[in-house]
Amino acid sequence: MSNEPITLTNSETGETWTSGKRGRLPKWVTLMRDNGTSIPRATPVSKKDEQPTIPGALKVWKYVGQSGEDGDNDPRQTTARCLIVAKDRVAAITLANPTFRNHISNTEMNVMWNELNDEAVTLLHAGGIDVTKPAVYQSTGKAWEVRKSLQSAIV
Repeated sequence: MSNEPITLTNSETGETWTSGKRGRLPKWVTLMRDNGTSIPRATPVSKKDEQPTIPGALKVWKYVGQSGEDGDNDPRQTTARCLIVAKDRVAAITLANPTFRNHISNTEMNVMWNELNDEAVTLLHAGGIDVTKPAVYQSTGKAWEVRKSLQSAIV
């Protein structure tokens, strides 16, 4: 069975249907399938195996604060610019917590950190941030530096 979308037409009503959609099949499509027509299943967007532009690139999260979609409306955003480079969310929280006085919870990660898309990750990499190695970065105003572990966080 191919994963390429196909378009079927109901010969009685002229209605068309294209495979790859989520949801219930129209009754006439179900009848065609039961009579032997091969209908490819939808491939969920999250299951697509996309290769990052930068080979070996990890995921990157940017601190955005509570206000504004990108933190633009948050006055603390000018002094609290942070990035986390890690393989997944759990690794990001585990990596970042020793570098902050107050540890990041899963809820805080959902609200105050945005995962960057591949295009933004590529731009960061071109700007000198190694997105292939796990690290926490902070802005010093003119440059990004790796954030050091705090002694108070290792309690």
